[in-house]
Amino acid sequence: MGHERDRLAAVALPRLAKRPGVHSDGGGLNLKVRSENAASWTYRFMIHGVAREMGLGKYPDISLARARELAVQARALKAVGKNPILERARWQSYALSSPEVTAKVEGNDLPNGRFVIANSADAEFFVQMQ
Repeated sequence: MGHERDRLAAVALPRLAKRPGVHSDGGGLNLKVRSENAASWTYRFMIHGVAREMGLGKYPDISLARARELAVQARALKAVGKNPILERARWQSYALSSPEVTAKVEGNDLPNGRFVIANSADAEFFVQMQ
C-alpha cells in the first residue's frame, strides 16, 4: 500500500488539468497543473538520497498512456542505477551529433516531431529533440 499506480483515469484528466496542484498517478508519475492552461507530466524519484523531478511533456500533448510508458522507462533506468535525467541528456547529445542514430528513427507519433525513439543497450528511451 502507498505505492499504488494508475490512480488517474483518462476521462478525468480534462477536468483535473484545470485544477492547479499536483495530481498523482502513483509510482512517481504526476500531472502538475500550474494554471488552467498549463499542465505537464513529471516523474519524481530519489537518487543517491536526493529527490529529483523529470519533466515528461505537456498535457494534453502527452497522453496518460504515453506518460505512463515514459515513467516505466525512467523507472527501468533508475532500477539499474542510472539517473533518468542524465541518461536523457546523454541521448539528446548523442542523437543530435550522430547521423546514424537520427537515421534510425523508428517512430514519430508525437505532436510537432519533438520526440524520436532512440535505442540503447539499457532501454528504449524517448529523446526530446531541440
